[in-house]
Amino acid sequence: MIVSDDAGQFRLGEHALCWVRAERLAHKLVPANDQQRRAVEVTRSLIWWLHADLKAWQRDPRPRRAAALRARFDRIFTRHTGHVVLDRLLARLHRRKAELLRVLERPGIPLHTNGSENDIRACVTKRKVSGGTMSEDGRTARDVLLGLMKTCRKLGVSFHRHLGDRLRVPGAIPVPPLPDPVRQAAATASPDTRAQAFAPVTPDATKALSEDHMIPDGTLSVASFMLLPDTLAAILAGHRQPELRALVARHALPLAAAPTGHVPLLGSPHAAPPPMAAFLTGLAGTAVELDEGNYPAGGHPAIHALAAALAEAPLHPQATGADLLAGFEAGYEAGARVGAATTLRPAAHPHGTWGVIGAAAAVAHLPRLDAAATQRALDIAASLGLATSATASLRGGSVRNAYAGAAAQNGMLAVDLMQAGITGEPGGIAAVFGKVIGSAYDESRIPPGRLIDQPFLKAAAACCRETQGALEAIESLLEQGPLGDPDAIEAIEVATFASAALLDERAPVAPIAGRFSIPFTVATRLIQGHAWIEAFEEPALSDPRTRALAAKVAVREDPALTALLPARRVCRLTLRLRDGTACTAEVVGTPGDPDRPLPESALREKFRRCAEPGFGTGWERLWHLARDAAAQPSAAALIRAFQPPAAA
Repeated sequence: MIVSDDAGQFRLGEHALCWVRAERLAHKLVPANDQQRRAVEVTRSLIWWLHADLKAWQRDPRPRRAAALRARFDRIFTRHTGHVVLDRLLARLHRRKAELLRVLERPGIPLHTNGSENDIRACVTKRKVSGGTMSEDGRTARDVLLGLMKTCRKLGVSFHRHLGDRLRVPGAIPVPPLPDPVRQAAATASPDTRAQAFAPVTPDATKALSEDHMIPDGTLSVASFMLLPDTLAAILAGHRQPELRALVARHALPLAAAPTGHVPLLGSPHAAPPPMAAFLTGLAGTAVELDEGNYPAGGHPAIHALAAALAEAPLHPQATGADLLAGFEAGYEAGARVGAATTLRPAAHPHGTWGVIGAAAAVAHLPRLDAAATQRALDIAASLGLATSATASLRGGSVRNAYAGAAAQNGMLAVDLMQAGITGEPGGIAAVFGKVIGSAYDESRIPPGRLIDQPFLKAAAACCRETQGALEAIESLLEQGPLGDPDAIEAIEVATFASAALLDERAPVAPIAGRFSIPFTVATRLIQGHAWIEAFEEPALSDPRTRALAAKVAVREDPALTALLPARRVCRLTLRLRDGTACTAEVVGTPGDPDRPLPESALREKFRRCAEPGFGTGWERLWHLARDAAAQPSAAALIRAFQPPAAA
């Protein structure tokens, strides 16, 4: 097997392409405008995310995940970005799919040529310093000695001792012939267990929710490295809300006065007992509607899992940042997969329901409970979910924000109950989510691959995802030219799919109702000039011009658009002016959707806006800590870093 940068002389036999070289082709493109720059940036992000997941797959190759990775490859390299040169490059790389994905057939090969290029660097440096050799014999001697030196270094053998033994220097320490350690290294790199990874997946292998596809195996998904800072940003912003400050004052203590056993609260200079910390963190993470969501799951898995993991991790002094991330991902996958298998009853809101499974899985993962113990905890957790109302937020009930916190708290309780000897209903997940809170539970509905790779993220709009199609349409119209005085607008008509069309309240009575109102979201964007947190709070909420414009927005369901779900989430907006002119924009999805991921620069800016009010210029240090969480030696120290000064 030859892995190369596509130089012609290396196209021999079975061939694989270097991913670094493939991405470099996109990196070298010179965009002509902002649209092309964004297209290149998003494409590079998609490529690197796939590259990182291929590396994770190498550590644990499974056929089901391989199929999902091949499908992602097709989605990435068949995209049409509108940047002609980039689209041609993507099509060209797609034609080399077999060579770029050779690793899925041969997990032991590298994804790039960095190793071989580093190996020949000494030769190149020697040539630059000394020039070429005087003869063919000199070139051969140089190459042989450098090759032996590199081989010895890779095998952990002293090159000088090797030469001394081969040249029979008196007193030299014996060194085995190099072929022997080479064979041993090859055998270690290709364990017999690798063949077992390609064994067919039987139905029985997917039944236990605590095994295999429910609880990840220790390999972190690249998406978790972006989801962690993104969800932390939402938590930091939420802790600045007055209701959070009031609850923290009642149920937490300043960190310096907190007794042993209390855990730090991110975004607050206080500490609380772990169950209350989980509740407050979950509440904060949903308070301003900036946390992620997941379409297959039909809800927001991240905040349920992370709130519990952040409360549990400080209880384990040896837990590292990588352990925290692994627990977070375990919880995300567990909750999201139950959500994907569940058909919730129409009146139920997903927050606080199957999220309790994710919270319990995250808590069980940190102390490394075995699969049997984890399954017992999940059976208990199934009976500790909430009966939540989908209309609470539409009618101004901010209790909806407490759903995720209560589920995180109950997830911790489920593990405590299990360890105390309390038992749950056997098969409780299917019973509760298939017959009580849901009308059906069918694991065949769970998509292949990791659901953490399919989140939708929000950048600059602190409102429900289903309002953001209309926002995207407004942004599209604004890009075409100024819309003039908002007071000159006669009417705005929004046609969209059924679930989004429910968000039609024109006169929201509270901030949360505004965040779940398409009319108010559109109006506040046009009047306030943005849809960030302040656009849904006082004085913006009661602004007369905003409310007058919201009264002109009509939202209706278009059955033809509903029929396009789930493949396409379409919103069509028509804006009519008093002078009789009209303009229309139709959008499919929004930035942040799985097929339109936000560039890292957008997520970094969101993090800044959330963290800067409490941490000032220190926000940038927090961003890097969150991005590099897996490298942090202490999860507890990482969490403490996200506490602002007492005066913040």
